[in-house]
Amino acid sequence: GTGKSSKSGSGTGKSSKGSKSGSGTGKSSKGSKSGSGTGKSSKGSKGSKGSKGSKGSKGGGPTAMPSPSPTAMPTPAPTPETTGPPVPSPSLAPTIPCNLDPVDRRQMILEVLTVDNDVTPADEIEDNGSSANLAFEWLVDEDALYLCPDDPKLIQRYVVAKLYYQTGGDNWDECRAHENGLVPSCNTAAIYAGENWLDSSNECDWAFITCDDDLCITRIEVDENNVSGTLIDEIDWLEFLQVYTMDGGNNELTGTIPTQFGNLPELIILDLDSNQLTGTIPEEIFETATGLQQLDLDSNNLTGTISTLLGTLTSLNFLQLHVNELTGTFPNEELLNLPLLTVISLSDLELTGTVSSELCERRDTVGGIITNLWADCATSAAVPVAQVPCPAGCCNTCEF
Repeated sequence: GTGKSSKSGSGTGKSSKGSKSGSGTGKSSKGSKSGSGTGKSSKGSKGSKGSKGSKGSKGGGPTAMPSPSPTAMPTPAPTPETTGPPVPSPSLAPTIPCNLDPVDRRQMILEVLTVDNDVTPADEIEDNGSSANLAFEWLVDEDALYLCPDDPKLIQRYVVAKLYYQTGGDNWDECRAHENGLVPSCNTAAIYAGENWLDSSNECDWAFITCDDDLCITRIEVDENNVSGTLIDEIDWLEFLQVYTMDGGNNELTGTIPTQFGNLPELIILDLDSNQLTGTIPEEIFETATGLQQLDLDSNNLTGTISTLLGTLTSLNFLQLHVNELTGTFPNEELLNLPLLTVISLSDLELTGTVSSELCERRDTVGGIITNLWADCATSAAVPVAQVPCPAGCCNTCEF
């Protein structure tokens, strides 16, 4: 689950971006039973009976037959066995991992990431101390799993290592990497349980990560874990990613939402609320992630307008964008095109307009499915006219 159809090279995942899974060896064929079995030994022939002695004449004593003198069989002289000098058993040549010198392996992995697939620019990887550099050095020199350059999961493992370093993984509350031989705490809810990050196990066994049967990552859920730093641009190399969440009160992601999230056609949940994100909501998310079901970006510092393509996300059932600096008009028309929508939270914004009566007709209070509708519809003595008026009884939460 780690390559792109437009990008070639080893270390790619399955489907359009490259096949996924490690090469498995077939079963060795059973050797045939050997050793020539000898047949039964033939029985020795019976010796002939001795002839009876002739009767003696009457009146005389018995005449003894002369007994022949025994004939000695000659004893053959022993034939000495000829022995040559001892033949030494052939010694096996030392096994080199990946059949590559470590220097060659390092260079080939660098080329997989920067030339063959353009995962990360070479200058970023060579920038000492950067998240790309730390992830690369860990993968090449420290990772006990010791992947080969042609391993189909090489890119996937590099990407999640870079995610760890770029989001301050060494300062996470839970499940951070081993420290000087010590294993930090990794207490999580059962559904997120797993090994500490950067463990020698497969990355699918790390906490907060879920994979499919082909070991392609489908979910990354690092919530309320003292996450900081910025989101990675390489996220779209996890092409089968469905759920990405990094929300929570003590998470403090900064920077912008990468447009590469829009290159994830299977994304169904994007939850980044309660951070310090800035910039606009990438238009690419609305263009490509058409199966999105939950978009939860509230409590950030996002600016710009709400895309008119919002109405194309027909699988969307949960929309929370409150407490941002978004501008424009209240998107009644787009919201009416979303038949599964149950939660609409568009308060504490800079929107204008009104909440339409048609949208109010979808409230659960009148037989619809919308359970929560928040808008800037509050009034007071100081604010006699609501910023976004809402028909009486429609909006269950009004803010200023």
